[in-house]
Amino acid sequence: MPTSMFGSQTVVTGGQFHLQNTHHHHNTVSKDPWECLLEAASPTAFHNSNDICDPPKCHPNTRVAVLNKIMDWIRGLDSETREALIMWLNGAAGSGKSAIARSIAERCYEEGILLASYFFARADPTRNHGRSLIATIAYQASTRFPDIRDAIIRAVDRDPFVFTHSLEAQMLALIVTPLRELIEAGYFNTPDSARVVVIDGLDECGDRNNQVKILTAISTTLRLHRLPLIFLIASRPEHDIRHSFDVGHLKEITTRLALNDDYLPSDDIRLFLQDKFTEIKETHPFKAQIPLPWPADKDLRELVMKSSGQFVYASTVVKFITSSRHRPSQRLNIILGLCPAHREMPFAELDVLYRHILSSAEDHKTVLRILSLLFHSLNYVSAIEQILSLNSGDISWLLCDLTSLIFIEDRSRGEGALWQGLNAFHASLQDFLLDYSRSQEFYIGDPLLCAELAHSCIHYLQEGEKNYSVARSVVELLCNATPTQELLDDLTNFSIGSLLVDCEYQWGVVEFFTAIKLWKFDDGSDVHSHQLWLFDQFALGIMEKMYSDANLTALVTVAKMKVNYLSLNKAMYLFQLHKAQWVLDKLSFSYSVHTHSEYGQFISEFLEDPNRSGVYALNSQWNTAGAVYFLKHISSHSEQILPSISVTWRRKYTRQRNLPWLWRKLVHQAHSSEAAQIVKLRLRRQGRLTIYQLSNSEGAFHLALPCLVHVLPKSDISEELTALARRQKFGPLSRKDAHRKRAVTREIARYLARVDAEDPLAE
Repeated sequence: MPTSMFGSQTVVTGGQFHLQNTHHHHNTVSKDPWECLLEAASPTAFHNSNDICDPPKCHPNTRVAVLNKIMDWIRGLDSETREALIMWLNGAAGSGKSAIARSIAERCYEEGILLASYFFARADPTRNHGRSLIATIAYQASTRFPDIRDAIIRAVDRDPFVFTHSLEAQMLALIVTPLRELIEAGYFNTPDSARVVVIDGLDECGDRNNQVKILTAISTTLRLHRLPLIFLIASRPEHDIRHSFDVGHLKEITTRLALNDDYLPSDDIRLFLQDKFTEIKETHPFKAQIPLPWPADKDLRELVMKSSGQFVYASTVVKFITSSRHRPSQRLNIILGLCPAHREMPFAELDVLYRHILSSAEDHKTVLRILSLLFHSLNYVSAIEQILSLNSGDISWLLCDLTSLIFIEDRSRGEGALWQGLNAFHASLQDFLLDYSRSQEFYIGDPLLCAELAHSCIHYLQEGEKNYSVARSVVELLCNATPTQELLDDLTNFSIGSLLVDCEYQWGVVEFFTAIKLWKFDDGSDVHSHQLWLFDQFALGIMEKMYSDANLTALVTVAKMKVNYLSLNKAMYLFQLHKAQWVLDKLSFSYSVHTHSEYGQFISEFLEDPNRSGVYALNSQWNTAGAVYFLKHISSHSEQILPSISVTWRRKYTRQRNLPWLWRKLVHQAHSSEAAQIVKLRLRRQGRLTIYQLSNSEGAFHLALPCLVHVLPKSDISEELTALARRQKFGPLSRKDAHRKRAVTREIARYLARVDAEDPLAE
């Protein structure tokens, strides 16, 4: 009689059929008890099973600190952890937990202190559940201590259905009771006894309830029967597992080791990649076609960055590049996106992992919207909840099954204020979610979805908090969105550019206008021109206030000048940018205009077009005001009567070192010189300045020099400017920045030549 293909467990995933044969144990009295145990156990779960292809292990000289931390716990050498009966090794998906667990199991096996190991695997039907766990541990215990084999056989002989009992009952019958003689004899009282049990991949035990049952059984057995074994349990920090470790007796007897940045995983990944690339260059069949040096340092840095401390990305890359049928350099270019993949799937293994974890989320629609906002630069949990009309705290439970990919972190925002930020463990997760060919139903870059989320973000900014991250998200979403009626309404009613400026995301204005420039609506609406007009009206209001302040007027006049803004202190000092001025400078002439060239060009085009900026167009009138401001600052600065601080100190040190007797004479003369007395008098009038103020004052003076050179040729002739120009002279003591001072002197001469040409009788 033919057997139905669905007689065994059949799972359909990703369009493929996976046939899983479930082991059913029909024990009878006539069946040999030892055979029953062997049938119930899973030999592929051993750490040294030959059925595992390329088992993950730690690369030489990597994970050293983590391995030592675990071994110190096992040997009782760590005072902080020696009392713990369980160590929970946890980390993000692909962080290398299995490699560490296998390396520990091998080391303990070699040292004779391993009692048993069990490695869960989701794809293996013999070890993706908890039914074979205790039988497998019991079998390994019997091979380590042959004398307990008879006790295990008697237990199965007495109760052939023992493997169907609760895990606690199985542990008592098959582990605790058989080991009792050794326990009572005190064998397990020393750290060098075979008392270590390694359980890896608990999260890959298919049923979440069974994951909890396994932990409960271990905890209960340790508590009730004083079982002197220690358990290394490795898993992702999934919601149910984490909760189990957070409560009750399990919490009391467990120490935790989280695979985070404290153990510098990126350094280990870099070493792993370097060694593997060296191996490829030495052994690959096509090594002669590899261009040297290879790989480039920047490419190696990018691979380490993409790994985000998770070894799964690095190992996937290496497996793809080492293919003996392809050129390694070309395969690396595919990884880096420098050449098309065609039919190649370099991240197939990683994609399976991502898809499995994402499929565990209950509300896929909402979760994908959360992830889309996250990977469009918005990580504020409270803002995401409001944008998606969720209740406060909803994101925590919506993402509780994705904690191996996504985590929520408490952050500080000054003065003790806290906010929650959403973060991804894997930088490569974004690549997966934004590539439809890889993510399919989990794709978060759909243009309609981006349009929907952009609309929601715009209304959040319009009605709520002016949030920089939300503003940035709006721009990124609009760059990927398709024009919809909702967006047309938004662009008709709201000035998006002004919203971005209010959120201090000034340089995003250019990206926004670029994104909507080619948009076409059915009714022929020209949203680009309309939005530009709205922005201009907004900017005119700002310029009116800017031009009413002499400091800010001067700041506007150098908008097109190239300024090195690595340090803002000198600019703040020159333009006296205190709190009130910062508030007025909403278009960020003091920073973004100079640090973001495209935005600076955008603002310059506005200022230079009278049709857009009207009376506030940057003309000779405003340049004259700027020239007066800079010339006043230069002529009144202490460097006009004092040498530069740095030059003075450097010259004094040189003289003191090389000519000590002459130095003493010079100092004596300086105290009595007429020039020194004048300097002292003027400095007293200025008031005392701290070293910090003196340094910033000097920097502001040297910034004012090129600013004057920039605006003076564009200035009108005025009495005030002419009077200042005729009085300006650089003193003989002022030697620093001589080339800039010569440039100022030349421009002043040219300006005065213009004055004289216009009025030959002027003095």
